[in-house]
Amino acid sequence: MNMIKDLGMFDTDWIRKDNGKVRRMRKGLYCCPVCDMEVSMFVRNGNQAKTCRKCVKVTHGASNTRLFKIWGGMKHRVKNQPDSYVDINMSLYDKWNDFSIFQTWAVENGYKDGLSIDRIDNNIGYSPSNCRWTTVSVQQNNKREIQANNTSGIKGVSKQGNKWRAGKTINKKSVCFGLYDTIEDAKESYTRNTECI
Repeated sequence: MNMIKDLGMFDTDWIRKDNGKVRRMRKGLYCCPVCDMEVSMFVRNGNQAKTCRKCVKVTHGASNTRLFKIWGGMKHRVKNQPDSYVDINMSLYDKWNDFSIFQTWAVENGYKDGLSIDRIDNNIGYSPSNCRWTTVSVQQNNKREIQANNTSGIKGVSKQGNKWRAGKTINKKSVCFGLYDTIEDAKESYTRNTECI
């Protein structure tokens, strides 16, 4: 867990067996990566718990699985939305705060290693009716029409020096269709080239 705030040294209720003295321990405020709850806890010998006490009791046995990491990442994206998400309703289906419910939905809806969760409509949040399991290349084609950092206002067209660049990301690689003097020519090139893909 990540420490949010160091709360300092405290006397504990534990008595050291070797000398009968009260043990002093460091206490910190931490954020649980599973439930996002803030908890205060002691750190013993520099070791800290990986989750809060409530989440340690989770019995699904999937904490080290890829699906559990996807679930945690999804919750993190909802809680810590980047600036580019300000104009969308990024939320999480309430029942998916329980991993076992999310896990059941995932398995029943085609989850396999190698696939990742994809929102069908990128303007709304994570819910059973808006999510599916896809490959990275399918996700690349399911991006918002115009990215938040797009300065041209036209999908696939950006300013590069004193020219207009037409391009697209395909299979994690940036493909440039060309540099043009006018924004209209760049838009036409983007449209023509993406029809062929």
